[in-house]
Amino acid sequence: MATTTTPTRKVRRTRWRARRPVPLSPAPARDVEHLLRRATYGPTPASLSEARRLGAAAWVEAQLRPASLPDPVGDLVDAAHPGLFLPVAEARVHYADKFWVMGRELVRWRLHRSAWSSRQLHEVMSDLVHNLVNVPVGPDNATGHTLHRYHHDVVRRHCLGAFADLLVASAEHPAMLHYLNANTSTRTRPNENYARELLELHSVGVGAHTEEDVRAVALLLTGWRTRSPWQAEPAGVEPYAAWFDTSRHHVGPVTVLGRTFTNGAADGRAEIRGLLRWLAARPATARHVCRRLATHFVADEPPTDLVDRLAQVYLSSGTRLDAVLRALFADPAFEVATRTKVRRPLERYLATLRLLVPVPRTEHLAHDGVLWQCPPGHVPLSWGPPDGYPDTAAEWRSAGQALAHVTSANQLLRGWIPVTGTPLLDAVLATDARDVATITDEVARRVLLRPATSSDVEAVRRLLAASPLPPAPWRDGWDRHRAVWWTAVLLLSHPRVVDR
Repeated sequence: MATTTTPTRKVRRTRWRARRPVPLSPAPARDVEHLLRRATYGPTPASLSEARRLGAAAWVEAQLRPASLPDPVGDLVDAAHPGLFLPVAEARVHYADKFWVMGRELVRWRLHRSAWSSRQLHEVMSDLVHNLVNVPVGPDNATGHTLHRYHHDVVRRHCLGAFADLLVASAEHPAMLHYLNANTSTRTRPNENYARELLELHSVGVGAHTEEDVRAVALLLTGWRTRSPWQAEPAGVEPYAAWFDTSRHHVGPVTVLGRTFTNGAADGRAEIRGLLRWLAARPATARHVCRRLATHFVADEPPTDLVDRLAQVYLSSGTRLDAVLRALFADPAFEVATRTKVRRPLERYLATLRLLVPVPRTEHLAHDGVLWQCPPGHVPLSWGPPDGYPDTAAEWRSAGQALAHVTSANQLLRGWIPVTGTPLLDAVLATDARDVATITDEVARRVLLRPATSSDVEAVRRLLAASPLPPAPWRDGWDRHRAVWWTAVLLLSHPRVVDR
């Protein structure tokens, strides 16, 4: 028997189709959206449209040359924090020697840049690499006064370049020398702290070295010191700056991982740099570094053959991280790894912020509003141990984190942070959406970056049915406001926002 559609149902369907808004972007390109979920702090309608226009490969190439990308909001963020770009001596004057004030401003600056800089891949990589050679914000005066230069001169300068350059710059920077006690090491009493982390965390990794290698590296690294503010010597060296003390350097051959370094000069800097560059080019280092990248961009347990392929690129390119990223984003293992990563609390917060506030209120870029709502367990640059923030779901997924995300999204949505306002609520209320289906669709297009599905509408319908709202359609302004607000809070908990 043939079935027929009742006239009433046909009329309703026609009205629904006629009222659907125009899509925000052209036909979906799932690979580009997946790329932006991993290579940025969250796609927005504008960034997705731009990436689709360029194509995935061209977008990656542009992001790998951040200096060539216009960055209007990033420039405003920089201009709002001039003290963070000063040399150490001038920064101490600017912040009246209050390193904790400088640290808080450094965190705020990083949050603002992560949320709104157009150079998103550089921001993601600078966070990833900082965790790889981690020095946290403000454990003491020495690192507190030098960390801003460490982040600029070591991490951000080299995070898309050669890893060997990064390793040398990190080893010679006063922030790292202070943090891991290499500045206290002498030829008679070599301190093994930095040597151990250099091998275990920064280069060849766990299981690829022995205790004898740690002791040998510690001996070879002796000589680096930093000047305290209360010391008058050596002349010409600023307080907290690094300098090399030949009287403290061990002279004589040392063997590391089977290679003997002659180390015959009292000024051992050239031999130390040779060791660091040699370590950077070890196959074990290549696999260690590439596994960190693949874990972040592909999966918590990245395929071994993918890590091996990336390690080959790393070695053949002279330890270039941009070459590894280029290969990673073009690899079939990346393409198929959609929705296999859980956003960590900070990534979830930033992704929500980018969705809700495409452009910040610039007069508030120097204020702490965004910092106040930052997840307390995942504040940028603030992981105390040298191994950096963990990067897998097992370390972060919990009911408490889920509740914290809903609370944070609600506060962002309602404009409790001065820098944000309420652009999403204002935009949806400006439309003629007045029932569950149309309101859900309007919110879904802005939050989920796609039209609402029937399951989205049903979930919102159930939520609103349990609320004190009267039945739709809502024509009263306050009832519409509450309906849009609750719908947005619910959809901001969707896996498309929680996962990447």
